[in-house]
Amino acid sequence: GNATLVREFYANASKSLGAGDNFLVYVRGKEVDYSPEALNSFLGAVGVLECAFKMEKKVVKAADEPGRRVVRDFVALPGT
Repeated sequence: GNATLVREFYANASKSLGAGDNFLVYVRGKEVDYSPEALNSFLGAVGVLECAFKMEKKVVKAADEPGRRVVRDFVALPGT
């Protein structure tokens, strides 16, 4: 049944994880793509290109001292 398919998927997926970014696994002889892009497409979800925190961190890191001071002063305010 379904439980057997799920066990086979997980057993084969755990073997393929050591192969880098390969998100392909075989279940009952059928290739299953479980990459983030394939899952987002299946679910109809729009993937985020980059984490918003990482993008802002880059902006702050590239900012000069006055720009960093504005962020520091805002973040240090109670209730923000």
